[in-house]
Amino acid sequence: MVDTIRDSVTADLAARGMPYQPLDQLVTLDTFESHRSGWYGHHIDRPGYDISWGVICRSSMVAHRWGSYGAQSGHYSLKLATRPATGDLTRAIKRMTTPYHGGEPYPQLRLETVFTFHEEPRGTVADTEVGPERAELTGESTVRGFTVEFDIHDREYRFWPGIRYANWRDDERQARWQYNPEGIDPTMARFEDVPGGQQDLCWNSPNDSVPWKPNWHYLRLDLDIADRTYLEFQCNDTVLDLSDCRLEPADPYHDDERTTPWPDIDTLFNPIVSVQTNADTRAFLFLDSLVISAREER
Repeated sequence: MVDTIRDSVTADLAARGMPYQPLDQLVTLDTFESHRSGWYGHHIDRPGYDISWGVICRSSMVAHRWGSYGAQSGHYSLKLATRPATGDLTRAIKRMTTPYHGGEPYPQLRLETVFTFHEEPRGTVADTEVGPERAELTGESTVRGFTVEFDIHDREYRFWPGIRYANWRDDERQARWQYNPEGIDPTMARFEDVPGGQQDLCWNSPNDSVPWKPNWHYLRLDLDIADRTYLEFQCNDTVLDLSDCRLEPADPYHDDERTTPWPDIDTLFNPIVSVQTNADTRAFLFLDSLVISAREER
């Protein structure tokens, strides 16, 4: 029997095809069916990254030969698209402040999302029987990786817990999960491997003249923001214990202006997602929906 608000919300999400198990308190529930829910583009502006902004928009995911795929649980998803330049990175960010309960911040947080990733379809003519040129379909290796991160500023420190799926690097397949071990804003080079984090994600190769096919995946990241530690991570059937993946305190990095406590961003709490291309073509990341929830007590 559904006897709590949480159970009611969870049951409603499941009925709409969203496989979420939120903690005690919902912080945000973004479905992207009618709006972007406050997510917008945020580009890293530093050496090695172009200052141009990538595309952040809602998408019905236009399909080859027929209208659109839609999302796993509806018509629209949030789409991130890089520029067509090797190594280009596009971020989406939602600017929030730390959720509180009885005047105290929730100690534990959970982020859940349903996502898919693809190269840009090329060599196609929409709504015709003209198939793509197979030589142009370079496939999975065009997506270098994608991340789920937080930018958090508590009363003492600013720190960035984050998980990355390292997909390909140049001509080398990686297919493994990584974490940000430092208390500073991660770039794609700073992540370290999660022990036992190898995982092949479903990629339906374009061997039948369809340039890309969405395969939706479930992702969950649990954090203890009171102790600034990782707890657990899940993607589909892979569950990883992150308790040995430490996030070093930001204090040693106070010579880096990005980790110096700033009075104008006290209680900052920004979820961030990103995608990076591995070739001179655009890479796409789609979020069907995203839920952040909190636990009232440890």
